[in-house]
Amino acid sequence: MSLAKVIEVTGQSEESFEAAVKEAVAQVAKEIQTIKCVDVVKWTADVENGKLVHYRADCKILYLEE
Repeated sequence: MSLAKVIEVTGQSEESFEAAVKEAVAQVAKEIQTIKCVDVVKWTADVENGKLVHYRADCKILYLEE
């Protein structure tokens, strides 16, 4: 029997929101190979001189534990 578990992580990037999500998944995937989906629950960014400079994505990652 498999259990589905959810962990909450924050990905960060200086490139884009998409890169922040990819970073979050990549970091979790180093330890957990059974990731099934990611739900982005919040997007935030720092602004300097009117431009976005640091992107963050708060994510819930669902994986299976056997």
